[in-house]
Amino acid sequence: MPNPISGIDPPFTSLNAVTTTGIGGVMIMSAPHNNVSMQVVSTGSPTAVKANLEGSIDGINFTPLAVFDTGAGATNLAIASSTSTMVLYARANLLTLTGGTTPTVTARILAGNY
Repeated sequence: MPNPISGIDPPFTSLNAVTTTGIGGVMIMSAPHNNVSMQVVSTGSPTAVKANLEGSIDGINFTPLAVFDTGAGATNLAIASSTSTMVLYARANLLTLTGGTTPTVTARILAGNY
């Protein structure tokens, strides 16, 4: 349930300490939102992490909204955001996880209209 004052849905963990690439859980929003952000946290010092923040209006067909990519300069705990596309569903999609010592990735999504 969104905060009635801010209209922001609670944070949603799409990927929770995953060790392999793949699609995370889907956040179902309380209403269409055009501001969607994903924070990526890694452990185990991976050498490469790339994850898409993906959105959908039907919950079936997802498209990239933003990209977290250490190869493009993103750092651990960085936030990838989209502020121009209305969506009802969002998820993280871990595309790359290499190197390090038993690396894990967690991705949390926050959405709202402001």
